[in-house]
Amino acid sequence: MRTLKNIDFLIEKAYKNTITKPEDVQKNVLEHENILYIKDKQTGLKAVIAIHDTTLGAAFGAVNIQQYDHVNKAFVDVIKYSRSATYKAALAGLSIGGAHAILLSNEDETVTPEQLRKFGTYINILKGKFIATPSSSISKEDFNYIQETTAHTVSFKNKSLNLSTLTAYGVIQGIKASAFYLWNTEELQNRKIVIQGVGNVGRQLVEFLVKEGAEITISDIDSSKVEYLLEKFPQLNAIAPEDVVTFEADILIPAAKGGILNEFTIPLLNYKLVAGPADNQLKDEEEDGKLLEEYGILFTPDFLINAGSLITNYFEFIQADKDHLQAKIEKIYITTLETFFYAKQRNIAPIIAAKKLVKTYLNQVQIRKN
Repeated sequence: MRTLKNIDFLIEKAYKNTITKPEDVQKNVLEHENILYIKDKQTGLKAVIAIHDTTLGAAFGAVNIQQYDHVNKAFVDVIKYSRSATYKAALAGLSIGGAHAILLSNEDETVTPEQLRKFGTYINILKGKFIATPSSSISKEDFNYIQETTAHTVSFKNKSLNLSTLTAYGVIQGIKASAFYLWNTEELQNRKIVIQGVGNVGRQLVEFLVKEGAEITISDIDSSKVEYLLEKFPQLNAIAPEDVVTFEADILIPAAKGGILNEFTIPLLNYKLVAGPADNQLKDEEEDGKLLEEYGILFTPDFLINAGSLITNYFEFIQADKDHLQAKIEKIYITTLETFFYAKQRNIAPIIAAKKLVKTYLNQVQIRKN
């Protein structure tokens, strides 16, 4: 196990074969309170846990299982996702910080029960500063193995809560607020909307938007997911993944992998609004955020509107009732509008405004603590 103090070897190599500068890696690492690199000889477990910030409370972090060709790439991702979790928590008004964990899977894209149990023992080392939460990449059975060796997890007792549905519900609140800001109406009927990625959350978004009467076009690299939805909702249209960027519509909803918006793709976009659940949609948050503004495209920060799952995890952890949970997710609507108006007043991009709001809030809380 290695901690932040002796992780220089990862910092030096972390963004190898990417366009990110080494000094940016150093800056991102120094933002974090703790980073653990785990290499367990007994079980073969390889994992990275990043705790970004605990100013507001214990850091909640999703546990992802993913295959990487090098641990440095997992290190890069865990830094981004943990920071994003802090932003989500702060903007949602939750008394928690942000973290993230990645377990590097074997060649067959699995981890063993022994590795998962061992991972739980490493969580214990953090003494409650890290609370593990489930993600779409880990099965309930695998998460249960982790819970066998640590109590520092979110355990879902309310079987009626569905993370994908509640995440999508929060995204809809953000999209409606964005539509109101842009067009002075939150109505989505007859709006042309493209959903890129129709996995668990994307599929839920389709169902919500069908009820809204939107004109929906879907796309996914997995054709079986597209075919399933086309059969269920014959009114849908579909396009190839490579056509998403240049397609013309009112709203683009990125619901797949992040990093699709960059200096090369943004000039090709034919949308008025980009708002979706995918994490880290901008390759470079500040530069690409400004570029979207220059092209007259409103961007709704992903960490603002995709916080539904984190909110759900927190409310499950404190055992709050479902009505309070729904009200908290619905508040994403107001927070989205507040962020847009804050950005407009200061003539800055919404993504920059959202980050400023978070940092100001965390600084105020830290000052009160001191």
